[in-house]
Amino acid sequence: MKRTLLLVAKVLITTFLILYLVLSKDIDLKRSWQYVQQSDWLLLALAFVLLMSGQFLCTIRWRLILLHLGIRIGLSRLVQFYLIGMFFSLFFPTVIGGDVVKVYYVRRDSGKSAAYGLASVYLERATGFFALLTYGIIGAWLQPITLTPNDFRPIGWLGLDRMDIIWIPIGFMACFLLANVIICIQFFYGFAIRLLERLGLGRLAERIITLRDALGAFRDRPRSLAVPVLLSFINIGLVVFMNWLVARALGIRLSMIVFCAVVSLMTVLVMLPISINGIGLRENSFVVLLALVGVNPEQSFALSWISFLIIVLSALPGGICYSLLKREIPVPSGEDILNKT
Repeated sequence: MKRTLLLVAKVLITTFLILYLVLSKDIDLKRSWQYVQQSDWLLLALAFVLLMSGQFLCTIRWRLILLHLGIRIGLSRLVQFYLIGMFFSLFFPTVIGGDVVKVYYVRRDSGKSAAYGLASVYLERATGFFALLTYGIIGAWLQPITLTPNDFRPIGWLGLDRMDIIWIPIGFMACFLLANVIICIQFFYGFAIRLLERLGLGRLAERIITLRDALGAFRDRPRSLAVPVLLSFINIGLVVFMNWLVARALGIRLSMIVFCAVVSLMTVLVMLPISINGIGLRENSFVVLLALVGVNPEQSFALSWISFLIIVLSALPGGICYSLLKREIPVPSGEDILNKT
């Protein structure tokens, strides 16, 4: 029942975000479609290849992290798991999360506790998030972009006349670093665990304890994360370049620096679990932010949907991988996976 209500709420929020954007920005959908039809399909194909290349780099990053945790799984096998995780994240977001599926597969193949799979997925995500925010901070510093209440109404609700977008990735980076300090430093970690237990969040506290124990190998050897972090920076660079290529295909002429800031902020906002696959959040981010550098709403709207379509197409091979592996390693119900991890 809770999942059904959550799904209904997400559908309503997604619909509202799209309708609000189209009506408030007076977007001409026919004109937006014309931009899509007139786009350079060769550049779009190259953008797809870049995104798939980035997924392969992410799998190598994941394998390196698993090796430091003492888990040896072949690269080809992990590529399948990674693609399956993408497929589940996009097509079954309210049933079984893609990360949970990856943890499950690692546990099945390695025979080790699910905590190790959880730690590997956490570190893979964490290194990527760090690289993403770094790109956003550098991009917004080199190409300052300012929001006003006319551009984004919540700015006015906060009582601000203007806000430089650089403070958004800086704020997320501060929270990210604080969370990792709490996990790594015994004093803060113990205080946080006791606080969660007093708040009745004992299960969450247990998960954090399990995660911290599994991360012990990296706390003792932080340099072992150097290559995964480097691969994260390369991958985010490919994602930025991919969106830049899509923009070029639509006739949008902006520097890569602008896209470092815009893509970083958009990706962070899309991570908020309030809509279906970030739909609505992605479109609003592109339209609002790119309008500040002279891009018309119809082009930005087309850019958001083509970028999302490329992501969807890149996830489809995961469905094929799952159909080939499900007899060998079937994925049970969502509840069973969550209980086992």
